[in-house]
Amino acid sequence: MLHKLTLIPLLFCLLSAQSFAEITQQELTQLQEKANQGNSEDEFRLAQTYLNEPNIKNEEEAFYWFSQAAEQGHQQAQLQTADMLVKGQGTQKDINAAALWYTQLAIEGNNQAAYSLGELYEQDSGSFDALDQAELWYRLASSQLPQAQQAYERVLQAQFNQRRSQQVSSFKALDEQYSEQATTQLTNSSSMTTSQTTQPAFQASQQSKTSQNLIFGLAIVITLLLGITGFLIAKLRKNNQTKTEDINREQIKLKDIQLKQQKHQIATLYKELKKRQSSKSNHNLQLACAVFGYKISAIPEQKKIKIRYKQLSKIYHPDGQGSDEEMKRLNAALKTILQNVTKT
Repeated sequence: MLHKLTLIPLLFCLLSAQSFAEITQQELTQLQEKANQGNSEDEFRLAQTYLNEPNIKNEEEAFYWFSQAAEQGHQQAQLQTADMLVKGQGTQKDINAAALWYTQLAIEGNNQAAYSLGELYEQDSGSFDALDQAELWYRLASSQLPQAQQAYERVLQAQFNQRRSQQVSSFKALDEQYSEQATTQLTNSSSMTTSQTTQPAFQASQQSKTSQNLIFGLAIVITLLLGITGFLIAKLRKNNQTKTEDINREQIKLKDIQLKQQKHQIATLYKELKKRQSSKSNHNLQLACAVFGYKISAIPEQKKIKIRYKQLSKIYHPDGQGSDEEMKRLNAALKTILQNVTKT
């Protein structure tokens, strides 16, 4: 009797766990059915489920459904697709494809995408041009995202450090050059003075007055040389400062040119993205027509398509001769064909 009483709670727990598993699988099946109908929000929810639910986690399926929703213009799905492409999560790592998605979103005003695009450029080779690109995208996102503002300030500091390092190196080279010239002139003058004061002793009394005048004249010459040297150094520093200001102005002009180039690059990337999406859409339509046995040039009306779908369902359904994967492909093909019929 005691053993029977002990088994009752265990049986209850097992039945409860089984019921919970069945409910979870039922919910997943419902999500799959809704997503197969082509609604981008349902596709996004199914992708999140595959990504976040531990018991059914499948990153490849998550990426597939994120990308399906992204192609229909779902912004959150586009951002998630780009993030997974950067990480190589559920798909092969593709920075260029991720940059295309980020660029499209940034053009449409998505600050998170602009921030992520800035990160891609900042993590590039470390070149000055890459920092300029990162500065542009961080600046676009900085008004809404605190982390973008911090990143923007970090990139500005890096740019300033590079410019300052170049200027300090330039000033140091100038100082060394003119210090060497002044030292050489002083050495030559000292040699001349020593030569004059080491004449034979028997001529000292006769030429003392002349030597004093000569030394006095040399002192004046040395003073003038030092003054001229100091003047030249000051003038060169001033000229160098003017050149630095000119360089800064040129850099501003260069940034304007770079901004125009970036706008042109963005437009080109956007066209390329649209071209890829169009090409992929045509490829998907060809595959879908092949499943239904149609030609792209001879797709029938919607009513006949649904009749054909019912006929094929009897073949591809798991209860018949098919499988879940075959039924999934059939549903996806139906969605693609119906979307094309609706557009035309």
